[in-house]
Amino acid sequence: MVLRQMKVLEKKYPNAKIQYFDILTTPQQRDAMLSRTLDFGTATPGPFLQARQAGVQLKMVQVFAGWDGALMVKEGGPSSVLDFIGTTKKISPSLNTAQYNAIQMALKKAGKDPHALDKNFVNLPHPEAIQALMTGSLDAAFLTTDYVMQLEAKGGFKRILSLRETLGGDYYPVGAMALEKTIKEKPELTNAYAVTLRQAVEWITQYPDEAAKVLSEASDGKVSPEEQARYLKSDLLTLRTTNAGFRRQAEILVDLGELKEAPRDPAEIYAYKDQAGENW
Repeated sequence: MVLRQMKVLEKKYPNAKIQYFDILTTPQQRDAMLSRTLDFGTATPGPFLQARQAGVQLKMVQVFAGWDGALMVKEGGPSSVLDFIGTTKKISPSLNTAQYNAIQMALKKAGKDPHALDKNFVNLPHPEAIQALMTGSLDAAFLTTDYVMQLEAKGGFKRILSLRETLGGDYYPVGAMALEKTIKEKPELTNAYAVTLRQAVEWITQYPDEAAKVLSEASDGKVSPEEQARYLKSDLLTLRTTNAGFRRQAEILVDLGELKEAPRDPAEIYAYKDQAGENW
């Protein structure tokens, strides 16, 4: 979002035609790549690794962040995901997401079937999920960092589960992905994008308040610079360009039966192996 708002790529590469699309999920971005309407997208481990297993030749171009998320309910509501078993209570977002995998792991740790709540999931984008949670038409929303903070600021809501407590204790990574075909066809552009993302992370880390102003502008002022700054400085988010822990997340998916095997070498999933880090 910072790159987009500040037009960093356009300034660095004035002859390149750059378009941005608002596509929410990794699977939707994958489909846009396969139709060749999108060169680069963002990905979290679960959908990314499962797409590769299904034969989609994707690679991680550059990791740029790690985040935590929380399953939010109203005060006085359920105190555990186990309270949803055998009910028609609704949870967002959908199957095959990081949040879904976290709930699966929580169920497994409790000795329950990881698929016990599959019929309880509904697919709502986070803004709609928050509204539905507030009106009572949704019982729980597993939200990303920024939306968790928004709900907590409103009051009347509580966390009953987090990504970090269920998926390995570390931040859940996110990064830029591309088809291997795109990387081969556009090597200079792909490398330039990876380098620019690393530079952006360095700038945001060094100047979080300035970055917060840019992000506020990108939201048309709907989120204040102060709120954005709290988000960037919170313990729910980390900015990182290496050591993302994709292999650990792959092992969790194997344990859940959602993936056949974990990658053995970073070169299998990273476009630039030297950027993967020891904890890749």
